[in-house]
Amino acid sequence: MTPILHLNDLQCFVLAYELRSFSRAADTMDTVQSQVSTRIQRLERFAGARLFARLPHGIRPNSNGDVFYQHAKRVLSDVAELETAVRQGAAGAQPSTAATRNQQKMSLSPEGEWIWSARSMWYFAEHGVDHAG
Repeated sequence: MTPILHLNDLQCFVLAYELRSFSRAADTMDTVQSQVSTRIQRLERFAGARLFARLPHGIRPNSNGDVFYQHAKRVLSDVAELETAVRQGAAGAQPSTAATRNQQKMSLSPEGEWIWSARSMWYFAEHGVDHAG
């Protein structure tokens, strides 16, 4: 099965990273901590590496998590740009280069969620994400 990167998982990761807590991220997302944990584990399987050190009282991003965070922020920013470009494109405006690049590698899942397929992992490899433990 082809690994799929869900943008909601990236948003969850960014919140957990910034708040340094799965439970605070869950509160912010109006969900339960186990859902945040599941999303982070799915991202770790996608990345092939742990992104956080689990501590007795919270989490701490490791070096992989730090790199993943920088790229996740960029991807989410690019997606926001994509959405704007698509809306403008529908109104006759030209989308930006970054939005066009992302539009080519993203699709909408049957659940209505933007997803990113494994063939787009080149983005992480091209931008230096370390897959080592």
